[in-house]
Amino acid sequence: MSEIRSIIDNKTFSYTGLISVQGLYRSARTWLEENGYTPYEKHQSQQIFEDGLQIYVEMDGEKKLSDYAKIGWETHFTFLKCEEVVVEKEGRKVKMYKGEVQLRTEVFLITDYDLSFEQSAFQYFLRVVIDKYVFKSYIYKAEKAIKTDYKSYELILKSFLNMERFH
Repeated sequence: MSEIRSIIDNKTFSYTGLISVQGLYRSARTWLEENGYTPYEKHQSQQIFEDGLQIYVEMDGEKKLSDYAKIGWETHFTFLKCEEVVVEKEGRKVKMYKGEVQLRTEVFLITDYDLSFEQSAFQYFLRVVIDKYVFKSYIYKAEKAIKTDYKSYELILKSFLNMERFH
């Protein structure tokens, strides 16, 4: 069984105001693609309530670091109390939502993802020893890179949401 280390565990932030659902989704997906991840939409749902529309989207991504390790990325977008509004943006009318968005992100470092060390008990023991002594610095550098990536990701999304206030 591959080892999954949680590096970023349920980091959340929220925003209330004008939201471009498609724009926020596109910004997150573009950032993942530009930084070497393979993003895909795992789940999407919409529900209509008395206080507005609720949209839930789960976007996952993976980035292969080597034949031994990869990064797993999950972002959960929850849009609450969304009411459709029409806003004039650069001289043309654009459909946006007024409401709240909550973003939750989890990032994992997955080692031995292809289960190459799972053939026998000795190979499993060997993987544990290699992780602890040989790949220790490699894993430390990967964790540091993941944290840097997350800070950049969070900054891009917060900047996008902040710009939506001025439309």
